[in-house]
Amino acid sequence: LATKIITVPVIPNSESTGLHGCIASLALDSVDNNRRFELEPLWGDPVLAEILAEEPLREKTVLHIMDGLLAQFAGGPTRTINYCNEHGTLYFSTDPVAIDATVAAVIEKLRAARQLPESAPILGHIRTAQRLGLGVGHPDRVRIETIELPPAP
Repeated sequence: LATKIITVPVIPNSESTGLHGCIASLALDSVDNNRRFELEPLWGDPVLAEILAEEPLREKTVLHIMDGLLAQFAGGPTRTINYCNEHGTLYFSTDPVAIDATVAAVIEKLRAARQLPESAPILGHIRTAQRLGLGVGHPDRVRIETIELPPAP
């Protein structure tokens, strides 16, 4: 019996939800027949946020750790190395919306650099999660602290 949940997604874009981050990975892995939520016209919105808003997920999820050592900006959620950039970052937060909104901005910049279309039209689940009180997604309200590690000997 799980008393606490810690999510550890990687940074993959998703061709069906825009980002398979903290919100999408936990929501989709918590339900059966999840493919029904990822297709047009929903693209995961509002269903992914609604799943996380339900108990016991909302109560038991206490930490999100996003592995951003590599940032995949297209072709996901399965690993497609041609669309990966070294990002060298780990994100830690109790707020899945803050991480997903921050990472979505990183992905958008990488997509723009490769002249790929924006993912924003299918990132509605992040905005819905914020509206449901699951976290804060506005960049002005997200505090990011950087910890530089010394180089390995």
